[in-house]
Amino acid sequence: MPEKILEVASWGKYIYRSDIERHNFERKIKNEESGVKYFIYSSQWLASLYVVVEGWYSLKESDKAINELLSVYEDYVLTIKRCRNAVYHYQKDILDKRVEKAVSDLEITTWAGALLDEFIRFLYIYPFKAHGVSEESLHLQKEYLDLVGWVPKEAEWVMWYETYISIFQYYEGSNSSLLKRMPENDKSIEATFKKLITIRANPYISMLSRIKANA
Repeated sequence: MPEKILEVASWGKYIYRSDIERHNFERKIKNEESGVKYFIYSSQWLASLYVVVEGWYSLKESDKAINELLSVYEDYVLTIKRCRNAVYHYQKDILDKRVEKAVSDLEITTWAGALLDEFIRFLYIYPFKAHGVSEESLHLQKEYLDLVGWVPKEAEWVMWYETYISIFQYYEGSNSSLLKRMPENDKSIEATFKKLITIRANPYISMLSRIKANA
């Protein structure tokens, strides 16, 4: 397995941890929008996300959607860096006022969700970059995700790509559990594919004010 894909798999473990922190945040605070509990869980998630961002910069990869989210929201990148420092370094003050003020901006968690989902997308499709969608790359992806130790089944992007891969396997005839090739099924699959390519799988993007302003 190429060394670079091993580096990306290692980066994927930090994405996994950040996704766990996101789910903890969403599950524990529910509809709370302020207070110590909100501060603790939101800053913990945002701190873990900054480690993912550090890894992204270290990998020196490029992706249009990720690059835009990082450049348009540079101030949020600085905020989650402060969260990382506040969470993982001892602070004499009970609450870091700069971080407390920053995480009170409700759009930051929407942006963080958008960014994390784009990182998940990039992680999931990385093995396809060299070979496209093929039996070789699908086998490589399985080995690669085994190294990460996680398949992000709940992510919208993953569900999108799994549908795409099923369509590919239908046409290739490489998955016996799928529909058999016949004209009627071809029409159904073609209709599904046309619908699929119109869907933007990251639900957070349309909620971001600065992205909409740049659209």
